[in-house]
Amino acid sequence: MSNQNRYRNRGKVDRSHPYGGWLKTQLVLSFVLFGLVTLWLLFPLKPSLVEDYYAQTIFPFISQFIVPLNSLIAFPLALVVLGLIILIAITNLIRAIIFGGFVRWLVGSIFMLSIVACWFLISWGANYQRLPVTDLLKLDAIQAEEQQMQLENLANYLLDIIELDQSQIGDYRDNQRAIQAISDSLTKVLEQQNINPPKLADDVKYWPKGSLLKGFSASGVMLPWFIEPTVDAGLPDSEVVAIAAHELAHAAGFATEGDADFIGTLAALSSDSPYGRYSAALRSYRLISSDLPKDLKSQLDLRLPEIAKADWNDTYYAYLQYQAPKWLEQSNETIYDSYLQSQGIEEGIRDYSRSTQLLIQAMQKGLLP
Repeated sequence: MSNQNRYRNRGKVDRSHPYGGWLKTQLVLSFVLFGLVTLWLLFPLKPSLVEDYYAQTIFPFISQFIVPLNSLIAFPLALVVLGLIILIAITNLIRAIIFGGFVRWLVGSIFMLSIVACWFLISWGANYQRLPVTDLLKLDAIQAEEQQMQLENLANYLLDIIELDQSQIGDYRDNQRAIQAISDSLTKVLEQQNINPPKLADDVKYWPKGSLLKGFSASGVMLPWFIEPTVDAGLPDSEVVAIAAHELAHAAGFATEGDADFIGTLAALSSDSPYGRYSAALRSYRLISSDLPKDLKSQLDLRLPEIAKADWNDTYYAYLQYQAPKWLEQSNETIYDSYLQSQGIEEGIRDYSRSTQLLIQAMQKGLLP
């Protein structure tokens, strides 16, 4: 080849080189995968179709393989895989800078990101577009004039559970057994409502103490790629069990925060574990008590047993101890709020508050045990 032709071809992909064809294939596949994700977000299917063909068919089938796989190790498998992907990407970037091949690194990184995004939807993320719990359980709306009375009834109901079950647990607290009982109860609750349940883990996995709370302003998170419910180990035992119920509901395919909080609480209250019922009832009462009139709250708080007051205080100080800096907490809320809205949840993080309404509706229908 003449020098002129050599310089003319510099920078072009040599199709005869093994990397040339693979680069083109990666670009095409990346375009296809990102295109599918974009189409899913911009042109969502009807929730009834997602419910029938994904949430109660494809997702339970996938979970039969993923959940036993992630149960093989005690720490989150998703973090290991994502960490390896990032490590390999950084290593290859350094090599590309030193020895050349930046374009190959960039195309490979885009291709990997497209796989991660697409697998998120396939493994769990499509549940964001399933039918809401109000439709699945046929819950009726609450009349505005009944709101305050029903909230008081719910508060008394939760206090009844706290008083009854605290006498049965004493000093014996086994988080793993309580969480397993909630997991089993969640499967039964879904089956009773004619909802095909996915395979669920018997326990949650833990982040190092304070790492999730300080770093992400979250007490728990469900890692969707391997359907792994996780909780911050810095929380006191009763709060760990209650948060585990919430994350297990996410793992069961209830993606929105309000639905997950309600289903997790319903499963815990329906479980055969006094500790599980007590923990969920205490957390729910703590969350709704701020919505009660001040005088009524003071009156109802007198019903709390000493053990419940101690657990409440331990939870308060744990959140205080591991509280993220204000700027980071606000950034985390903004990012998560934007993420939820991108998934079709218009209320964003305010969707959490819907759990109370759902509990009242379930109580009216007789679904609470």
